[in-house]
Amino acid sequence: GYAIQYNIPYDVASVPYNAFNSRVWEQYSFRVFYKKLSYRLRMEQIWTQQKEAPSYDVTNDWKFQNIMRFRLNYVLPINSKLSADFNDEIFFNMYNLKTQRILNQNRLYAGLIFNLDAAHVWKMNAGYMLQTAFNSTESKEDRKRINNVLRISIISNVSFSKKKTVNKQPEIPVN
Repeated sequence: GYAIQYNIPYDVASVPYNAFNSRVWEQYSFRVFYKKLSYRLRMEQIWTQQKEAPSYDVTNDWKFQNIMRFRLNYVLPINSKLSADFNDEIFFNMYNLKTQRILNQNRLYAGLIFNLDAAHVWKMNAGYMLQTAFNSTESKEDRKRINNVLRISIISNVSFSKKKTVNKQPEIPVN
């Protein structure tokens, strides 16, 4: 996959600013236990814009990160329209380990999934995420940032593939 986004990174001085972020990812996921428990392993290559103090309006560098993410997710159906959703995702740095900690961040999430239609094609996911981000080894020892996040997502499982139609040849009666 590929994503472009703006986020607020923290540099060595822990000064936040808006930054452009471009990422490519590869992932493998599978479900077990009646499709309620899922695992996802994702590798991400991320390029984050680094800006220059004091005005933070000029790009002076691009920071590269190679991140491995592992997520364990459990969905507990409550009824046909509602399910509980729990997951924990751990991020590991896989690049420049001399200046970066191996443990990058942890995201713990609990929420609800609302099925918006009978076919379960459209869903809304709403919940709370506790995000703990660990700074690089260049910063103060054991420094971390904790974010309390209210997350609301609209999810679509629309199939864009065309159904194959089988063209049956009319039977020719044999005399």
